[in-house]
Amino acid sequence: MEPLDDLRLLAVDYGRRRTGLALSDPEGRLASPIGTLTCRGLDDLAARVAERAAEVEAGGVVIGFPRHLDGRPGDLAPEVQGLAERLRSRGLRTILWDERLTSWEAETKLREAGRSIRGTRMRVDAAAAAILLQSYLDSLRTG
Repeated sequence: MEPLDDLRLLAVDYGRRRTGLALSDPEGRLASPIGTLTCRGLDDLAARVAERAAEVEAGGVVIGFPRHLDGRPGDLAPEVQGLAERLRSRGLRTILWDERLTSWEAETKLREAGRSIRGTRMRVDAAAAAILLQSYLDSLRTG
């Protein structure tokens, strides 16, 4: 896949209940969580992600690709691939990016910051999307 290195990027941390979103700054250096979406199915989610991408003027979408620790695709991999296909059919450039341990890292960072994660899964999902996007942005700078 061609890198998305010249665009403001939207990140998607897919979940069947909630999908976390994050956005890069215009220079592509810093990722920030921007919320979550709750949708009914992949078509609804693709439409809402495309709308959000247009609102924030994102030229590309980085989608977290679920993998087991040993590298095998995770259980949600077919759904994530389906989401990517739907977004591409809407004209959005997309890239799948390894999301291993992003939710765990988000929970850890929120706890370290003194934030409760109980009852606030939305905060964790958006933070995981930001961690995912920051990982991708950092990879562009390091080669």
